Amino acid sequence: MSTTTQDPKTLLESLLNNLGYQVTIEEKVTEGSKVLDLKTADDSERLIGRKGQTLLDLQYILNRMLFQHNENAEKVQLDVGGYRFSEDDKLVDKAKKSRRASPPLGRHRRTGAHELIRPPDHPQHPEGRSGH
Repeated sequence: MSTTTQDPKTLLESLLNNLGYQVTIEEKVTEGSKVLDLKTADDSERLIGRKGQTLLDLQYILNRMLFQHNENAEKVQLDVGGYRFSEDDKLVDKAKKSRRASPPLGRHRRTGAHELIRPPDHPQHPEGRSGH
């Protein structure tokens, strides 16, 4: 594998082919950053890994290789068939559901909750409540 290649897509294709993966890579721009979305027929789970760890490790290695040749190289994100963005959406949905599931606290319970989470060095107001 030639290490002089600086194009992220070409470099990743070469790296994955040397590891025995047959993939198609689609370049996308999402929220201002470059995303390389890997498409594979039967190796998706292996590329993603447990809880996405293999995918994150592969992304780290690719970015290190890119920065090795150019310190100003644009950081690249990797995805496999939309896995990462679907996981992000699931996390946002879970946060929204937990917020809706929590009943609103009354004034006394809310004050008590604030006292529990107030840092020890945070000053209190004269009436005993922590200030924000």
